[in-house]
Amino acid sequence: MRTLQDQLKEKGFWKGEKTNRKQARQKKTEKFTERELQELMGIKRDIYKRVNGAFRRK
Repeated sequence: MRTLQDQLKEKGFWKGEKTNRKQARQKKTEKFTERELQELMGIKRDIYKRVNGAFRRK
């Protein structure tokens, strides 16, 4: 019993994929600025507090 992949190779429809392992394993490193990191961590956000039923910004 042959697999579909084997049948495609015989007919000439299958093109073997050549992948370089180093290229496949490389991860894209994204450089963040210090300000972007602070925004992601929430350091520069406003703080809201409830005072007498109203929200006040600190």
